[in-house]
Amino acid sequence: MALVTKATPAVVAGWGGFYVGVHAGYAFGNSSATSRTDLGALSVFAPASFDTGGHGPLFGAQAGYNWQSGKWVFGLEADVSGAGISGFEHRPPLGVLGYPVPTTTFSGENYMRQSVEWVASARGRIGHVVGSGLIYATGGTAWAGIDYQASTREPLNICGGTGCSWPSALKSVRSGWVVGAGYEWLVASNWTLRGEYLFYRFDGVGATSSTQFFTPTCITCQASYSWSGLDLHAVRLGLNYKWDGASPAPRSAQMPAQAVRSWTGSYAGVHGGWSFGRGDASFTTARATPPGFLFPPTPFNLDDNGSLFGGQAGYNWQTANWVLGVEADLSASGLRGFHGQTATCVTPYCAPSPIPLYGAGTFMRQDIGWLASLRGRLGHTWGAGLIYVTGGAAWAHVDYQANTGDLLVCGFNPGCSFPVAFNKTLTGWVLGGGYEWPVWSNWAVRSEYLFYNFHGASATASPTPVPGAGSPCIAGCSITYRWNDLDVHAIRVGLNYRW
Repeated sequence: MALVTKATPAVVAGWGGFYVGVHAGYAFGNSSATSRTDLGALSVFAPASFDTGGHGPLFGAQAGYNWQSGKWVFGLEADVSGAGISGFEHRPPLGVLGYPVPTTTFSGENYMRQSVEWVASARGRIGHVVGSGLIYATGGTAWAGIDYQASTREPLNICGGTGCSWPSALKSVRSGWVVGAGYEWLVASNWTLRGEYLFYRFDGVGATSSTQFFTPTCITCQASYSWSGLDLHAVRLGLNYKWDGASPAPRSAQMPAQAVRSWTGSYAGVHGGWSFGRGDASFTTARATPPGFLFPPTPFNLDDNGSLFGGQAGYNWQTANWVLGVEADLSASGLRGFHGQTATCVTPYCAPSPIPLYGAGTFMRQDIGWLASLRGRLGHTWGAGLIYVTGGAAWAHVDYQANTGDLLVCGFNPGCSFPVAFNKTLTGWVLGGGYEWPVWSNWAVRSEYLFYNFHGASATASPTPVPGAGSPCIAGCSITYRWNDLDVHAIRVGLNYRW
């Protein structure tokens, strides 16, 4: 007689209830901008196009609620992400009015910048349970806080007069929409991990600027700036903790945190967070033979803040309650320091006191692309967790860029500019501390603070003359740009898997 057994119904994971969590990732922007300067119906400078898309990391939090019917899950979610996405481009303007052929005015400066400071959304979700995971689609309304900056400067204005400038700066909250998809899986009864892709679309914005001038002979022209719609492609990893509807996760993931008794072994993980960069810069003008307008030492504030996202790997050795370890990490950085301003003419060349030269546009940039470190760790178990200090060598990859378009610095032939652009991997040190605690099986969550210090950089630029000018820029005139020491304060949250 055959033995008949009844199949045990499959357990469907429960996704209903509230949840909160954090996420980190990377986003790529696609956007362009245009500028033009007009005198009535006549163009002063030819329309110019700029690439202001940019890319950078994201870090933020989300909260939501799910309803489940069988294997179908419906939900609502709101999230906000700090962003470090900045697009910038500059070039000399092309003169039109009064010239038979558009002419590059090298001492003129034309730049446009677009920095996404944060993005947020309110979305619906629909998903289907697949094993212990949930595959889902999502979409809804989105918002972005964006900082816009632009300037056009011309020392010998075609409108008439000298030292004319058209700066513009505004902050705007842009609304749009977002769609995406992802996969979320239960790693313990109340914990889930997710990976997702989101596409955002935001409308553009426009701005105008009237003439600022060094001499009263500038005719009032108007500069018009337009930033197109912005597309963002974001890839994010997230960790959620959920209440209600808790359900069994895979057996291997249900080991209680207390089962993790030793910190010895290899581990790898990801982290996200926020960083604050503290740095300044300056430039000085050197010239062998006066006369001419000279710029005094001019300071620039390049402080900035932005998100971080990256990974780490390491190894621990435990003796009693003490833990020794070594760790390497790499973080994409959203720190984009920028400062543009009008240069000042020094006395006695501009008596009786220094005055702004509106046509002399100057900017300095310091963009930190990534941070890395190789650190030792010393920790002591505290409850179920590990409190530790850490320190070691650090590296930062930094893009530097600067330019000064002068009025009459190098003799009385206008049209000299002093551009520099280079990148450098800086070596420094890092110190910090944190707390790491096991949450289930071989998984641990950490929170930490790190302080980085790096030496600065410098570069000297010789004048670039206008092609076809009557006489060249006087030799022996140069501008030296200095970026001072860079400090970075980073607060990070991480997730590790240990073998």
